[in-house]
Amino acid sequence: LIQEDDNLRIVLIEFPILGESSTLASRAALASLYQNQYSLFHQELMSFKGKLNKKNIFLIAKNNEINIKKLQNDMNKPEIDNIIKRNKLIAKRLSISGTPAIIIGDKLIPGAIDKKELKEILYNNK
Repeated sequence: LIQEDDNLRIVLIEFPILGESSTLASRAALASLYQNQYSLFHQELMSFKGKLNKKNIFLIAKNNEINIKKLQNDMNKPEIDNIIKRNKLIAKRLSISGTPAIIIGDKLIPGAIDKKELKEILYNNK
């Protein structure tokens, strides 16, 4: 839809809900922002089939030409903790307990929806 509508804006919010591996992946994704590598890296983490442990996360990072040493250092920045804490607080206030969750205007859509349904909600919401 982004390619079809230049006015459409999407905001991805890291919300780790699946335990330690989910939190580690979110920390790595957020840290990749410091290397301007978030978009593709995030997508590859989300589409990875298998366990997202430290080894696999750093392998995906390496395959995306992300500096692993810098990534590891950036993952430990207090800003990363603050972002994750803030995102969890936002989710709690919005009663979001799972992902994906989509917010369009003032409408919360829990779970995944297909492109047709998303277009209907987007363009009937204006």
